[in-house]
Formats: sequence, structure tokens, C-alpha cells
Amino acid sequence: MKTIIHFLKYKIALVIILCTVFNLNTFASPLDQRSEDSTTIRFYELELRSGKLFPNNERFIEAGPLYSVLLSFGKLQNDPNKNWTKFHNYPFTGITFGITNLGDPNLYGYELKAIPFVEYVVGKQLKNRPTVKIGLGVSYTTQNFRTNIQNFSLGSPINWAFELNIRQNLITSRYGILRLGIGYAHSSNGHTQLPNMGINALVANLSFLQFDQTVPFNPKKTFDKPNSKKKVTYFLQINPIIGFHELGGPLGPQYGPKRNVYGSNFMAGLFLNGGFKFYVGFGYRYYEHFSELYKTAQHPDIENSSSALAFASNFYILNGLEFIYGHFGFTFEGGLNLYKPFYKTYCDLYSPENPTKYFLKKNLNSRIGLKAYLYNASNDPKHNYFIGAHVNANLGQADFTEISFGYVHRLD
Repeated sequence: MKTIIHFLKYKIALVIILCTVFNLNTFASPLDQRSEDSTTIRFYELELRSGKLFPNNERFIEAGPLYSVLLSFGKLQNDPNKNWTKFHNYPFTGITFGITNLGDPNLYGYELKAIPFVEYVVGKQLKNRPTVKIGLGVSYTTQNFRTNIQNFSLGSPINWAFELNIRQNLITSRYGILRLGIGYAHSSNGHTQLPNMGINALVANLSFLQFDQTVPFNPKKTFDKPNSKKKVTYFLQINPIIGFHELGGPLGPQYGPKRNVYGSNFMAGLFLNGGFKFYVGFGYRYYEHFSELYKTAQHPDIENSSSALAFASNFYILNGLEFIYGHFGFTFEGGLNLYKPFYKTYCDLYSPENPTKYFLKKNLNSRIGLKAYLYNASNDPKHNYFIGAHVNANLGQADFTEISFGYVHRLD
């Protein structure tokens, strides 16, 4: 069991690394092809942040202001010959590395993060325009519950890291862009080690994005989309998963064993203009923890179940959105549970809820994560394969973290 858990941790890290590599590869091109009309405009961005952690549980301990220094590398994706760049209105893509003082080095410590991102420009040019930046990656914190038992926010040093920033381009020149913005940052471990309340921060940021000076850049350039026909194709997808988590509520119990979740999703959907997927389907999961609970605990729902397999099973229908950026994608899914007999037992024993929250969390699930494709997904190949890392949740409360593999078949 421990071998499988360690395997999953390394595979999830591998997915993040693959997405990072694909990001870095997207802004390499021969120097002799660069001109004012070049489709390869690289950039480097230095960003300073300050903000505050805000409480999300009764055991949260206040900390001082947080401070961050971040460095981003990436590319302005302005190639009109690529379907996905046109679909996403010529976004910035890249990778952000950062270090943050979380406001109390002895309690929350310092956070190191690596986050692949995409940043959308609102409008057809960069000058004086707002942008929306979203990223999902991995972080490492120097303090957690294992090193300081007062830290109920983070149960482990390795965590998922999510960021959403809205920024305004204040000064845009041929050398770069001065920006001011606000943002939200979240880190948690996806219920893989308890407690797992996560940390949430509101931040203000100031940054300067510098363009690669080997490329003449016109800040007043308008990014017009050439006329092209809407292209819609259809696909089938199968997505086996293997996840892991600890049994308990967000606050514990702590130091419990980790066990696996096995399952698979089956989907059918449409692919629009090389940049966006929408799909529906159904899925099944089997939870080892609830199979063990069936054998050891006493509860009316356990007594009413015919077997450990029946009690530990979950059937659901799902729908999802995936934003495609060449070789990788951001996935957002929601689902409706059709059969989840163990959830009332779980809440009664570990995580009591009021009736409204109980109803929503029992019936609604969600999933967010990253995929790395073998072949450029925007080119819509007949056959494609991917590896993914996702965090699964009951509504919005983390349930388990998974590694997944999948096959996509385009229907002609």
C-alpha cells in the first residue's frame, strides 16, 4: 500500500513537471524568424505581492501580512495559424515560480510554488487593458501540522496551489508592461493528509513584464482574429483513475492510514475550434477506506448494505469543461451522485453537517486538475493519450487526490 501511495505522489509531481515542460517549450523559436510580426514573443515577469491569510476554520490562528516574490517565464501566444491561440484570444502562457512568507514563519512558514498558468487579455490589444490570470500547480511549505501541531491549515508539506489574479496594464511600452492587480491564492493537499483546511489569501500585486528585446514589439498592435469557420468534432474518452486519501473530516483524525480510491470515467463530447471541450458521461469509484469501515464500524447504513463492495461504491453522472492549450489542458468537472451509500456514515462519524450542506455534499461532486497529452490536442488527432492529476471533492470539500490515464478517440 505504501508503495502505491509513493508511486502516486511521484506521478502527480510528474504531471506538473510535464505541464511545465510544455509551457517552456511553447516559447522557444529560432532567432532568425523573429520580427515585429513574430508569433514568438517571450517574456519574463517580476512580481511583488502583499496580502493576508483569512480564516476558514475555528482553529485558524491569525498571522501577520504575507509577502511574496515571484518570477514568471512565458510567451504571448499570438500565432493566428494556431486554432487554440485564436480561440483563447491570444493569451499569455507560462510558468510562475515564487516564494512567500506566509505571515508567521514559525507557524505557517514559507511557501515555494511552481504554477503553470494562462492569462487572458480583455480586448484586442495590451495597452491599458485588464487581464485575468489563472493557474494550478504545486507548492511546498516549510511548516505544517507535523512540524507544528497548531497549524491545522496544512497537514503536509506538499500541496496543490491555485491562483486567480485580475490585473490592470498601467503602462505598456515596447519594453514591457507595468501592472497592478488583486488576487486570490489557495493551497491544500487534496485530503491526502489530515488536517486539510487549506490556506486562503487575498493579495495585492505589482509587477513588471519585460518582453524579449530580440523581438521588436508594438504595444499598440491589435490582435485581430482572421475569419475562420467554426470547427466542431466529437469524441469518446475513457479515463481510469487511482487516488488516495486519509479517512476523516477536514480537521482529522490525524495520523490515520492512507488508502486508495479506484475508478473510471466514460465520456462523450464535442471539441470546438481546437481550444475547448464539453462532455458528459458517467463514472464509478471504489473506496478502500469505506470497505474497511464496513468491516469494523457499526452504523445503520452499514447494516443495510449487502456487502463491503456495495457499501464502498459510488456511481455518478458528470459533465465537464476542458480548456485546451496545445499539449495540455485545464479540466473542470461537476457531477451528480446516483449511489453513494457510505456518505451518511462518514458524516455521522467524522464530519457532521447541517441538513443543507449534507444534502449538497452528498449529491454533488466536483473535480479540477491538469492533463498532459502525448500528441498536440489542439490538432484534434484521431487517437490521443494523456496523463492527468486532479483533486476530487464533495461539492467543494476535498475528498481525494488522483492520478489518471486516458484515451481519447475522435469520431469522424
